[in-house]
Order: sequence, then structure tokens, then C-alpha cells
Amino acid sequence: MKDGLLGSINDGPPKDPRKAAGTPGLDQQVLISWVFIFASITLTLGFIFLQIFVHEPTSYFAAWPNVANMTFMASCLAWLAGFMLLQHWVVYAVALPVCSGGFIGCSLKLVAAVFFNMQPISSMWEEQAATAGAGSSDPMTTHTGHEPGTSFGFDWSNLTGICLFHTGNVFSVYSMMQAQTPENPAGFNYRELWSHANLPAWGMWVYLLATTFLVTANALAFFADEQIIADEYGLGWPLTGWFQVIGGSLLTIGSFVYLYWSTATNANGCACITP
Repeated sequence: MKDGLLGSINDGPPKDPRKAAGTPGLDQQVLISWVFIFASITLTLGFIFLQIFVHEPTSYFAAWPNVANMTFMASCLAWLAGFMLLQHWVVYAVALPVCSGGFIGCSLKLVAAVFFNMQPISSMWEEQAATAGAGSSDPMTTHTGHEPGTSFGFDWSNLTGICLFHTGNVFSVYSMMQAQTPENPAGFNYRELWSHANLPAWGMWVYLLATTFLVTANALAFFADEQIIADEYGLGWPLTGWFQVIGGSLLTIGSFVYLYWSTATNANGCACITP
């Protein structure tokens, strides 16, 4: 075997340095990152549509409330698909122990995605059809007696889902911040904080910050709707809307961090675990 700049003659073309460096399931991580980018962008758009609907009663989104619902539905389905792929990656590519923080965190987020889907589905069911709204000359009500656009479906499921997502991120951050040692080569490198190998941990911190904003926004909206707190601090409160958009935007940024980590060539080696 003769080695050179073009690699070993008998071994064929040179290997992808990222794969040779120890990044497990690289191609699947790239796919997961793109799925989460789509989920995050559509979630942020859904929040923007929702806030326009709340603050502009004569807007397009008020006349056709299911536009926001269908945008949320696309996002929630993407989150579910992404976490199913991530759980597969955690189990089969990196084989994390069931009792590990990474496995628990990913499992919680997968369950969260199931709850996420319940809210837009139930809200669209309440609307009965995407055409319910200002185009009708007769008064319309949903099957539960609400006027079109006045019911947001199972809002409790959204709060449950984001709390599970946030808790899963806490487990993931705790797991990924364990110090890098010979026994734990995938740990956090505290000597080189901004190294390529640490990008998944920083991405997860961004995710954790995002869900902190989203838990706050969802709690305000839910408790105001249940009249536990004053209605003025609910969905129509400007701070609630800003928290929603900021949270969705941070999820998008975090997803791009993972995309960069999984696609950028890393000649120094990377054996990171991204639960």
C-alpha cells in the first residue's frame, strides 16, 4: 500500500475527514438538522401569523384562522419526524444507555412532539374548515359552539409539550456539559470552549434558551385563558408575542449550529454526542 496526498492506492478515494474523525451518523445528522430548521422557521411564522390574527381583527389571518393552524401543523409534524429520526440516531448510531441524560432528554422531546400536534389538529377541528371566517354571510359556529377563530383547540397540550421539550433540553445540556476525559471522549472540552467539538453543546444551550422563552409565553397564554392571571397578560400581551417569536428564532439559530457542526469539515476530530 502506497500512501500519499491522494490517499492509499488500494483504499480508493480519501475518506470524508468528518466521518474519519469519529462523527457518528453524519448524514443522518445533516438530515435531522434540515428537518429542525424547517420546523423552527414554520413555528416562527406561525407565531407571527397568530399575533397578526390577535392584534388585527380585520386581517387576512383573522378571516382565515386555519392558515396559522396549518402552519403550526406543518411545524409540529416536522418536530415529530425530526425527533423520531434523532431517537433512531441516539439508539442505533451512538447507542446511548437508556439511563443516560442524552437518551432521557431525546425521549422527552419525542413525547413533547406528540403533544405539540394535538393543539393545531384540535384547533382546525374546531374551525371545521379552512374557509370558516369573514367570507360567510351567515353566522357560523364550531361544533362546540365557538365562533370561528375564537377557539385555539387543546391549548393545554401545547403547554405540556413545551414543558417536556424544555425538560428534555435540561437533561441534554447536563449530559453534554460533562467534562471530556479519556473515558468520555464525547464530553465538553473546557480547555477549548469554542472548538468544533463543542458546537453541539452550544447549540443545545441555544435550544434551552429558546424553550425558556417559549415556556414563559405558553404559560402566560394558558393561565390568562384559564383566568388564573389577568387576561391582559395573555396572548394579546406584546411581551407574550415577542417571547414566542424570539423562542422560535432561537430554535432556528440552534438548528443552524447543528447543521454547521454536521457539515463543516473537522480535521481535528469530533466524537460529539448530540442528544
